Amino acid sequence: PLDAIVGLDRVEAVMSAGEVHPCDGAVILPRSLPCLPSVDCTKGDHGGAVVDDSMRTTSPVVFAAGDCAEIRCGSGSLPSRFHSSSLAMGEIAGVNAAGGAARASMSRCLALDLFGVEVCVAGLDADGARSAGLDAVEFNALGEKGEPDASLVYDRVTLRLYGVQLAGRGALALSDYISLAVASGASLGDLAYQESPYLPSFNRDRSPISLTAGRALARARE
Repeated sequence: PLDAIVGLDRVEAVMSAGEVHPCDGAVILPRSLPCLPSVDCTKGDHGGAVVDDSMRTTSPVVFAAGDCAEIRCGSGSLPSRFHSSSLAMGEIAGVNAAGGAARASMSRCLALDLFGVEVCVAGLDADGARSAGLDAVEFNALGEKGEPDASLVYDRVTLRLYGVQLAGRGALALSDYISLAVASGASLGDLAYQESPYLPSFNRDRSPISLTAGRALARARE
């Protein structure tokens, strides 16, 4: 819990539970809550209507998308309250409500520059995956000089990718790549031996994601 943000002219520290934590900046992401009408369907952990990958709720005649929907994941459900996710979900719900058969391929990807540090995330972090009942493992790797740090979250048995987190120079250039990797259900093996169009941005023969996946794969085989 955050008690206060303090500083003169800029953020210098945050206070939490009686302790002071020095920092150079703070980012506040307001939480959005679903505004769901009275509908006879299963609700998720965050108050939204639980949907499958066709955006259909447990009521056969009701579809949901955007802030009021939660995608079923493992034994739980996850909100997807990003603008790009809402657009895709809305289109899928409309197509299927009109008799189509579209399916969602969501990664919940977010890419931004925080105080000069490039940050890109897609999918779930380790805590989020475990809270959804998934048997998740996390592998962290520090980037070489001038390359982003990377974290991969994947299934302990199948090695399917659940999430990717990148921080550092070049992270934003990989946003499309990691979004597709997570949304397509790629495995560590897929990523470790996959070609990449991003190599001109890095001083290596393989992308940071491919290198990290290879190291994680080696650890999983031990």
